[in-house]
Amino acid sequence: MNAKNRRPHLFITIEGVDGTGKSTVAKMLATFINAAHIVTPSPSLNKQRELIESTNDRTKKFDFYTNSIIQQREEIELLLQHSNVICDRYIHSTFAYQWPIEIHIPKRINNFIDGIKIPDFSFLLTVNEQARISRINSRELTTGIINKADHQLDIINIARRRFMEMDELTQIDTSQMTPEEVCRQIIEKINA
Repeated sequence: MNAKNRRPHLFITIEGVDGTGKSTVAKMLATFINAAHIVTPSPSLNKQRELIESTNDRTKKFDFYTNSIIQQREEIELLLQHSNVICDRYIHSTFAYQWPIEIHIPKRINNFIDGIKIPDFSFLLTVNEQARISRINSRELTTGIINKADHQLDIINIARRRFMEMDELTQIDTSQMTPEEVCRQIIEKINA
């Protein structure tokens, strides 16, 4: 990777709705550029996450996800001392999914919440609905796990619209791309 007046290690976030290829691309990109790969919220919070997700309280969900990101700042900064860091979902996903419906979403998210580690690059992976459903179905066949949220089109569409309103995301349409091609495009954009 080209360092062009940047600090030695970059914090890169991969955002998008389910089925865009976020997790696959984040893991692959981490391998390609020898980076640490993390997810938010931290897997150590899975039990708490399950409890929060079982509620319909958007305020509690927003607070949980935001606080989990703030708590991961130290982990991210420690990792950045030795390598680039690729994060599968971060603050933009929290806003896209959990921000109150009745309040217009801010265009600039990175500086909205104090205490988070601001990414050097944030990529929004998009996909057409046919490809998204195909990927979700393939994942369900492979894992045997069906996530109801992957099929809640009303929530997916709200999140999609909100992502598109955010100014800080570099969009990549993954509909006709392999994960390797998406990674190459991300690397090109980082090195530009």
